[in-house]
Amino acid sequence: MSWSFFIDLELILIEGVIMQKEAIRIAGAGLAGLTAAINLARYGYPVEVFEKNENSGANRSVDWDGIENWTTEEDIVGLFQRWGIEICFNLRSTLDFEVYDRNGACYPVSTERPFFYLVERGAQAGSLEQSLKQQALDLGVEIHYSQERSRSEVEIWATGMQNIGFFLDVGMTFRTRHPDLVMVLADAQTAPRAYTFLVIADGLAALSVVLTRDFRQARAHLNQAVESFRRILPLEMDDMQITSGFSGMPHALGQSITHPIRVGEAAGFQDYLLGFGIRHALSSGYLAAQAIHDGVDYEKLVNQEIRPLVRTSVVNRMLYDLAGDRLYRPLIRWFTSSSNLSGLTRRWYRNRSLQGMLWPVAFKRYADGAADGEASEIIH
Repeated sequence: MSWSFFIDLELILIEGVIMQKEAIRIAGAGLAGLTAAINLARYGYPVEVFEKNENSGANRSVDWDGIENWTTEEDIVGLFQRWGIEICFNLRSTLDFEVYDRNGACYPVSTERPFFYLVERGAQAGSLEQSLKQQALDLGVEIHYSQERSRSEVEIWATGMQNIGFFLDVGMTFRTRHPDLVMVLADAQTAPRAYTFLVIADGLAALSVVLTRDFRQARAHLNQAVESFRRILPLEMDDMQITSGFSGMPHALGQSITHPIRVGEAAGFQDYLLGFGIRHALSSGYLAAQAIHDGVDYEKLVNQEIRPLVRTSVVNRMLYDLAGDRLYRPLIRWFTSSSNLSGLTRRWYRNRSLQGMLWPVAFKRYADGAADGEASEIIH
């Protein structure tokens, strides 16, 4: 009997096993949902994704967003490979950036490894969302846009923000001929208890004010930020578009993340000190697929990979809020003078003893959701 017979028989058996796997349904075709879909498809599961918007990334403007690169020693590029994601989207490493205080004093920062990466977001070609969408489609995932599903109809809930969040990011995008740069403005008047940033890459600029309070005055804070950056760096600003969005749901951290499995912002996974969330979205999508495929407890995986970082960020946020805006200048000096910025910041997020003591207090403080419940009039 020839070897080809056994090979053909093995392929038939493998295909039979694959066909016997139950279909997985996912609500949400954003970063977390598509990452879960990609990995489940690679494991051989039929996958259907349902998205209420008309396209992945259609609910946000074309801009550059940040992926933090300090909470693990492994670089984010290596993590993309572990998460089963091909880097076929616009991604920029950032080794140098500038931090400014309210008086316009500049504190340059230079790091040996990227402190964070910039990634293009939106519904256009080259964005992270569209790249994940195409990778999912290439693996046979069925994506149904402009369709919603209830929690009882899906195995994975990846619907992102559903209402007002802890952070409000209000800003603008515009076109400019200025060379690429990243600038951060730490000014209590412009962004109370948070920060403002300006990113320029390939002629596309994103200026954003990140707020955790005073939401009703968001437009005024944005105007102040524009004036501050223009004093530091005169810019032409063409094709301006106002942007806004919420992130972070602390109350979700006290809810069950199974039945269905909840991932990304739908599970409250966010950095509540600095506002970064892409890493947790991608990681949780990958862990959801791993839990289903390996038949392991998703809670256990999250407790190992994500929850300690999120809880520590909530504790850090509480300590920062209690200290108040007077910490701006000392923190800037300490932050920018470090010879190992990634290592210094990593220690903030790896202090599990502090987290264990203060987490119940910090969670109770922020469990009501948004930092300012009167955000409906931020733009209009």
